Amino acid sequence: MKDIKDKFEDLKDKAEGEIKENLGKATGDQELELEGKIKKKILEVNLLFLLRKRGIGDFILIDSERQKYM
Repeated sequence: MKDIKDKFEDLKDKAEGEIKENLGKATGDQELELEGKIKKKILEVNLLFLLRKRGIGDFILIDSERQKYM
């Protein structure tokens, strides 16, 4: 159950980051855009940490492959 809750939180944070980034671009608010980019980058780093922790290896996922794990 914890994995499902964590996955939901990650998806929620990812969506929030994308919304903030796009809203910042649309309105010209650089602070909001940067906040969204940072939120998305934190999720990416957390995903790579989780993969390494599970022993999947040292590699960087490209966007299309990262979606499989999100």
